[in-house]
Amino acid sequence: MKTKISIILIIALLITCFSGCAGTKEVTISYNEGSETQYADELFEQNNSQELKKMCQIMSGNNDNPETRDNFFYYILIKIATIAENNEEDKFHTALDVLDTCIKLPLTQAVVSDNMKRYYNMIDEKLTEKSRQYLIGKWKRTDTTMLAGTTLEIKGTENGLEAEITGLPDEESLRFRIGDKKWKDIHFANHKEFFFSDLTTQELKGAENYYKDEASAVYIYSGATANINFDNNSISVNYEKDDMTSGSYQLWVKVGSENEYSGYDELLYQNQQAEAEENAEENSDILQEEYPEEEVALPEETAVN
Repeated sequence: MKTKISIILIIALLITCFSGCAGTKEVTISYNEGSETQYADELFEQNNSQELKKMCQIMSGNNDNPETRDNFFYYILIKIATIAENNEEDKFHTALDVLDTCIKLPLTQAVVSDNMKRYYNMIDEKLTEKSRQYLIGKWKRTDTTMLAGTTLEIKGTENGLEAEITGLPDEESLRFRIGDKKWKDIHFANHKEFFFSDLTTQELKGAENYYKDEASAVYIYSGATANINFDNNSISVNYEKDDMTSGSYQLWVKVGSENEYSGYDELLYQNQQAEAEENAEENSDILQEEYPEEEVALPEETAVN
């Protein structure tokens, strides 16, 4: 029996129950240590979220032994609550992966499922603040568009995080300039995803536009969604469905990271582009089968972003 588990068993855990009763009440949640909880504890120590998620899925279907099943999820809740309360940051990502799986399972104990959601939000909020700090710094574009090689620096300002262009590839047709504010209005949906306004150089649907000078194109800001890949120190950017742009997918890697010159990002970009083209071709075939008299037209003009 592990000391840490023994301490948890003695102290148990006070969980606030929001079970539909008038007001709130506190209930004590505890569990009995068994082979399942011992194995799960080893997986938590290894940060093995894949095996933990498999265990949760298997245990949720153990209706032949509901006592063992419920005891296991009491353990999961207590373990993750302890990780959150003790700020065990090295286990935050594993805890969220496990919670994300458990929340979707048909758990029989409302106090467990409700508080799993509460701790998910608590840990995600802590990681989101770390993500804001992680974004600050220099990033380089590594996809295969004409803007590959562009660098920008994300800084904290009185308006929140903003990104300014610090370097551009040697391409005469580019309308961007060093010093342009490329990203603004950055808002996090969770610790891995954020929304922002991205500077482009041609008018798009519903966009806010302005003129830099007489020689420039129309500059506009268009809504985009970004996902952070912490393992590979990269940011992938996708555009809202209504916006048709030549750079509807962007890939950025953090300057100074081990992946900056690894070629990983370009390979990832090529694979995702190939998949997107395959999906577009399948959708086009479906449309032509359903509506043979209509043509599927591509936009004549696209924006550079």
